[in-house]
Amino acid sequence: MPDFSDRLNRLPPYLFTRITQLKKEAYAKKLDVIDLGMGNPDQPTPSGVVDRLCDTVKNHPSTHRYPQAKGIPKFRKTVASWMGKRFGVSLDPEREVTALIGSKEGIAHLAMAVLNPGDGVLVGDPAYPAHFNGVILAGGEVHSIPLKPENDFLPEL
Repeated sequence: MPDFSDRLNRLPPYLFTRITQLKKEAYAKKLDVIDLGMGNPDQPTPSGVVDRLCDTVKNHPSTHRYPQAKGIPKFRKTVASWMGKRFGVSLDPEREVTALIGSKEGIAHLAMAVLNPGDGVLVGDPAYPAHFNGVILAGGEVHSIPLKPENDFLPEL
């Protein structure tokens, strides 16, 4: 087994691996389980979305390629427009919008882009593992802040 970096060795066990193990044990005992794990969809994708995806793949061969690293310009403009309508925020789609595989990936990579080794980061607790794992992998120091119901889950600074 290879030696891993100190940063990798600082990561705690992955929460959802433990949850999956507990679910399997519960299923084996014939217990009724409500899965509140990773938030995977519990219903099929709407047929209109599936139909549009199939049409796009079949009839638009220009979509059979990797997109630009920061996302297709039309997509970024649409996101900027939606943010303006939804939140009243003005964004430059060329400089302030990027496409991600998912929000957890973005959070983890943001830490690598802005942190230096040893920088301290306030991380709400509870949080998804990516919120603190991204800090750890970037060499930062996690400082947990409890998010409590009596404070509407806002940090008490």
